[in-house]
Amino acid sequence: MLKLHEDHPHVHQIYPTIYRNFVEAIDAIDNGVNQYDLNESPKYETNTCLSSRIKRLNLNWMDPDQSSDRENEVFHQAMALAGAEFLDNVNYYAKSWLPARSIVMESLAARESVDSSGEIIKLSRSCPVRHNPQCIKLILRDFSGYC
Repeated sequence: MLKLHEDHPHVHQIYPTIYRNFVEAIDAIDNGVNQYDLNESPKYETNTCLSSRIKRLNLNWMDPDQSSDRENEVFHQAMALAGAEFLDNVNYYAKSWLPARSIVMESLAARESVDSSGEIIKLSRSCPVRHNPQCIKLILRDFSGYC
């Protein structure tokens, strides 16, 4: 999809991000790992995540057709849904997140040329900073009290 060799630096940046933001959640949900402590009730239920959408594709117990063919049909629908969601994530991280991350990281590296204190960051162009948690963590760590 990205047409990059597995040793390309972008692959090494995108892979852990996709794992952390896509695969890890699916794996945790499927293994019954709670997202939060159970000391309090959740403020709302989430039933629109990929795992929930795939679960709803399972054969309905009231469906008269419980055949293996029907089961295989819905399995293939689930695979297509998961595959499309995965490719959408890879596309987003490759074509939006990674370029924005590069802009933010370059701007962080050059911040002292903008102001000697290093407290001012000037982005070379507009980009979605809030979708770059690693960049935000760097900014907050280095500039707590300024953001």
